[in-house]
Amino acid sequence: MGDGTAASRRRATPPPFTSIVWPSSADDGRDIPAATLTELALDGVIEQVAPGRVSGDIAALFRRMPRAIETVTFRQGVLADLDSSADARAAVEDFAIAMREVRSALAPRVAPDFREAQHARFASAAIRYCAAVEAHRDALIVARPASDGLRSWQTYLREYTSGGAFAELRETARRVVDDVARVEYGVKIDGMTLTVLASLRGPTLGDQIERTFARFRDGDAEPVAIETEPASDTERLDQAIIERVARIHPRPFAALDAFVRRHSGFISDAVARFERDIRFYTEYLAFIRPLRAAGLEFCRPAVKARAGLRLRDSFDIAVADRLVDEGRPVVVNDMDLAGRERIAVVTGPNQGGKTTFARMVGQAHVLGALGLLVPGTSASIAMPDRVLTHFEREEDVADLRGKLEDDLRRAHEMMEGAGPSSVLIFNEVLTSTTLDDARDMGERILRRVIERGSRCVFVTFVDELSTLDPSIVSLVCGVEKDDATRRTFRVERRPAEGLAYAAALAERYGLTYDALAKGRRR
Repeated sequence: MGDGTAASRRRATPPPFTSIVWPSSADDGRDIPAATLTELALDGVIEQVAPGRVSGDIAALFRRMPRAIETVTFRQGVLADLDSSADARAAVEDFAIAMREVRSALAPRVAPDFREAQHARFASAAIRYCAAVEAHRDALIVARPASDGLRSWQTYLREYTSGGAFAELRETARRVVDDVARVEYGVKIDGMTLTVLASLRGPTLGDQIERTFARFRDGDAEPVAIETEPASDTERLDQAIIERVARIHPRPFAALDAFVRRHSGFISDAVARFERDIRFYTEYLAFIRPLRAAGLEFCRPAVKARAGLRLRDSFDIAVADRLVDEGRPVVVNDMDLAGRERIAVVTGPNQGGKTTFARMVGQAHVLGALGLLVPGTSASIAMPDRVLTHFEREEDVADLRGKLEDDLRRAHEMMEGAGPSSVLIFNEVLTSTTLDDARDMGERILRRVIERGSRCVFVTFVDELSTLDPSIVSLVCGVEKDDATRRTFRVERRPAEGLAYAAALAERYGLTYDALAKGRRR
C-alpha cells in the first residue's frame, strides 16, 4: 500500500514551485518569541545549525513558525526525501558545493582586478553555474523524489533549463570564453621593458628553454605543482598584459564586456532561494547526525488540528547534544495528554529533571511545527498557533518591579495571547513568595489556562495544584525505589508526593523530628 501511494504521488502533477520551505504565499508564518527560543534552549541549537557567520544565513527560518498544517506536511516530505534517499541527499549536497564554487568565482578579489580579468572570471562562473544547474537537474531525475517540494523544484528545473534564456546564457558564456582563449599574442622582453605584440613572432622563450634542456631529458617527468601567493606581482603583471592584449584584439573582449552587461544577474532568483533555503533541512539533519549515531532516535511527528499530545522516548535536544559530546547517557521520557486532558502539573525533587522535561515538551512543539524531526521514537502533537514560555529568571536589580510582580506580569501577558491552540510552559514560577500565596496564585493562573483551553506544562513545588481540575494530570520526577534521595530523571504519571522526598532527605541527614528531639535530650 505504501509503495502504491508513493507511485501515485510521483504520477500526480506537482504544484508550481514557489519555495522549498513556504509552498504557499497564503502562509508566511508567525515569529516565535525570542524568549521562547531562549528559555527552551533552542537559540543555542539554532546558532549551531545556522551560525551567523555563514553566508546566506538561514537562521530566520528556524525562528518563524508556519500557520498551516499543509506547510508542515510539505516540509516533512522534503525532509523525508533527504533523510531516506542517499541519491536525493547527494543531488542537493553536490549542488550546494558547485554553487559555492560559482559564488567564490564571483566574489571580489583581495587585490583589485583589471576589468578584463573580472569579466573573464564572471563568464567562467556563468559556465560553472549552467553546468551545476544541469547536473543537479539530472541527479534529481536519478533520485526520483517523492515529496511535493522536490518534485515541484524538479519541474521548475526542467522548464528553466529548456528555456531560451538559459540556453542563451550557456552558449554565449562558452563562446565568449572560447573566443578570448583563442586570442594569440606575444610578449617581448628587453631588459626592464616588456612589450605586448599582436601575435607570436618566431620561437618563444619556452621553445628556447625546451630546446636547451632537451638533451638532459630522461623519460617523462612527473608534473610538479607550484603554489603561488594570491595577488602576487606575477598576477598583477598577467593582468596588465591582458589589459594590453584587449587593446590589440578589441573584438572578443568587447563581446565579453557585452556578455557581462547583459547577464549581470545570471543566477535565477528561484535557484538562489532554493540554494539558501534547502539548507534549512540539510543543516538540521547534519546537527542531529551525531545524536543518532549515539543511539538517540528522531521521528516525524503526526501534526494534527485537534488537541492531544503523545511523545515516546523523547528528550531535550540541547541537553542531549551536550551529554553526547561529553560521552554521558541521555534519559528519555514519555508524555501523554488525551481526551479532556490539557494540563500537566509536574512536581518532584529539585534537580530531578523537571525543567528538562518542560523544555522537552516545548521543543517538540516548536520543532514539530517547523516541519522538522523531533526527538523520540514516535510523536503526535496538535498544531500550535504559538508556544509561550515563562521560566524562572534571576531578579534584575535594575528593574524596579519585584520578582513576584514580574512573574505575574509575564503570566498575564501569556494569557492575553493564548487560545485553544496555544502551548504554554510555566517553569518554577512564584518561587519568591510563600507556599500559601504560591498555591493561591498558581490556582488562578491554571484557572485562566483552563478558560483559554490551552495545553500547558506547569512545573511547580505546590503539589495541590495537580488535583485542581479533571483536565489536569499529575506527573512526578521519579526517585529510586530503594533510595528516595536518588533521582532517576524519569517523569512518571502518578499522584504528587513531594513530602515523601522531603522526608527521605531529612532522614538521610538526621533532620527528622525524632532525630532532632533526641539531639535536644542529649
